[in-house]
Amino acid sequence: MMAQDFTKDSCCDYLHHVDNDDGVPNEFSVIGCYRITEDDRTKIVDWCYSVIDSCQLNRESVAMAMNIVDRFMSNPHRVSGNGISPRFSRREIHHDRVKYQLLAVSALYIAIKVNERVVLSSEELAAVSRGIYSKESIEAMECTILDCLSWRVCVPTALQVGNVIFELMIAKVKEANISIMACRIKSIREELAYQTEIAVRDYQLALQRPSTVAFMAIMNAIEIERKVNDCEKEVLFKALAEILIHVKSLTSDV
Repeated sequence: MMAQDFTKDSCCDYLHHVDNDDGVPNEFSVIGCYRITEDDRTKIVDWCYSVIDSCQLNRESVAMAMNIVDRFMSNPHRVSGNGISPRFSRREIHHDRVKYQLLAVSALYIAIKVNERVVLSSEELAAVSRGIYSKESIEAMECTILDCLSWRVCVPTALQVGNVIFELMIAKVKEANISIMACRIKSIREELAYQTEIAVRDYQLALQRPSTVAFMAIMNAIEIERKVNDCEKEVLFKALAEILIHVKSLTSDV
């Protein structure tokens, strides 16, 4: 999982610097043409969370979906029709809220199929969109996404990485013969999940590696959690620092 964190599955600052599909920087696009903003992306994330919550699904599916969206928009390769789906221009999506939301809906459709036991059909997602998108358009965009990303849709989320790191931390604490009450560990886990959920809304954090977001989320979770006393915080931060040093040594040549 940590190895995947340092692979090519990363995001660039596509909202500000991405080139269009013809290789021309967006600075040379038509003056006055609308461009997707960080605020637009945040609203899309909130909409995805509302869909997931109404269907009682796992909120982590939204993190997976937005990672798919961000990597799709960051992909430097030309997006072309493949005989199954039509060509979708990233430049066109970059300047159209409706198409950007279609991209997010289709990414959520993929994430739910990968991450959930209960799968929403494309018809159900079309209904959730109140008819703005058809079943056919959602499925067509799905094919385009999968083709563009070479089916690499299962990239570790910040929460998944964070849970692994936290497990290693607890193991180190136990090795030191230090005991932390289970209820306090549970509280930190819950705060960690919340921290990673709100991080999905932040475009600037989406540009960071999942491990970077995970480390920051764990630090915040420990610091914020009132049930954890100062001595326990010191022990946990020490364990986190040791793991961070170890991870850096493993990835120094990546």
